[in-house]
Amino acid sequence: MLCGQVALIILSAVMMISSLELSHNPLTEAGIGETATLTCNVTGHESGLFYWYKMSCGYMIQTVALGYFDSVNLEAQFKILRFEVKKVGNVYSLIIRNIQKEDEATYFCQAGAAYRMVFVNGTNLAVNQYDVETSRKTLFGNTTTVETNWGPTVIGLGVLCVLCVIVIAILVFFRD
Repeated sequence: MLCGQVALIILSAVMMISSLELSHNPLTEAGIGETATLTCNVTGHESGLFYWYKMSCGYMIQTVALGYFDSVNLEAQFKILRFEVKKVGNVYSLIIRNIQKEDEATYFCQAGAAYRMVFVNGTNLAVNQYDVETSRKTLFGNTTTVETNWGPTVIGLGVLCVLCVIVIAILVFFRD
């Protein structure tokens, strides 16, 4: 009986871990005064309606741009020369020129129809306050995208941690 319960708990934990979806937003870095282009590919999604959002730490989410079918427009507070939004095929682009520190945020795009909207992706825009123009062009080209990777070590440690919790729970539950 005890072996059956232990096997069931371990099997449940393994199934839970295997079903975890590890997702993250890519990081785009830019220096003050540089230009960043954020893209959103809506291929495979309904795209009659489209939105760009800005979420800065400690502030309310702002709508940067919204569109209906092929017409996408910036909201009033972003209708300045530094922001531009374009659509080419199924790819919407948000271009931010002369980047300032206040542009640092997570930018999300959302597409869909009237009753079915989905967030397609998000990008973390990090603004460096020092001059990285020379080193970035030398090492990486004009734009740099850095993505974190959940390697096997992190996943293995997570599985090990869950198994330890299960063993502790079993020991506590069946103590004599």
